[in-house]
Amino acid sequence: MLENFRRAIVWWWGVAFAMLAVIIAAYWPTPPTGGVKAQQAPLPALGATIDATSVSGISSGAYMAGQFEMAHAKLVVGAAIIAGGPYGCSESVFADSMPGPGTAFLNLSKAVNGCMLDLLSAWGVGDPDTLAEKAKQRSAKGEIDPISDVVTDRVYLFSGTADNTVVPTIVKRAAAFYAKLGVPAANILLVDTMPAGHAFVTESAGGACGRSGEPYVVDCDYDQAGALLNFIYGALQPAGSGSQGQIRGIRPEPLPCGGGLQRVGEKRRRLHTAELRKHGRMPRAYRVSWLRAEP
Repeated sequence: MLENFRRAIVWWWGVAFAMLAVIIAAYWPTPPTGGVKAQQAPLPALGATIDATSVSGISSGAYMAGQFEMAHAKLVVGAAIIAGGPYGCSESVFADSMPGPGTAFLNLSKAVNGCMLDLLSAWGVGDPDTLAEKAKQRSAKGEIDPISDVVTDRVYLFSGTADNTVVPTIVKRAAAFYAKLGVPAANILLVDTMPAGHAFVTESAGGACGRSGEPYVVDCDYDQAGALLNFIYGALQPAGSGSQGQIRGIRPEPLPCGGGLQRVGEKRRRLHTAELRKHGRMPRAYRVSWLRAEP
């Protein structure tokens, strides 16, 4: 239990520092770009259909996927929540009345104990009814997209029985949250009987199925990528014979991502992409595996 708590603290502090870095980058003065000599080839168009977007993630990425889905429901047709809980779970009651680091600390404590370890359910943390009602109120205020655009989504959820980092009960609360919003039962798939650890699951790659540790990929004889895409999009094309990915160095300036990313300046980004499979009804089943800064 102590080890799980330690991991959770490190995990959430990492999220906090990442958010701080984004805020600093957004307000950092724009450096001159006249010294840039090398010209890069533009990134290829993938022919993606923007209003058929799906989002998926594991752990903190699962929470991010749920947040993106709720905020931009008009664009999203489905989400995959792997080892994650319900939308709005970690927001403290002081979020709108006490700005600054105090709220962040309260949210962090609630996130670890309530939204990962599910130790605060007796106090209503993670309650699907309460969170669904809050989401509806936000939608009515225009803070997120209409709930009517969420209830048509298809939602895949996964929790391994050996996951002690984000425990299975909080993932079940996420499934119940979608049901309370009005998502039909046929549009919700909860996979929670596999003895997987805190990791992304594959058919034949990664560590032992019950492992929870780097690189957070485990072999449970289960094609999770295929399963979640199949549930969200329907019948898939046959899986490719191998990876056709590539590693490309890019500069952020030409990307239409807003000021924060464009103002990073001369630092390069390495975008590791892998076309793991084209099984889907489109060339949109491309996956970005990592995006990391390199000096």
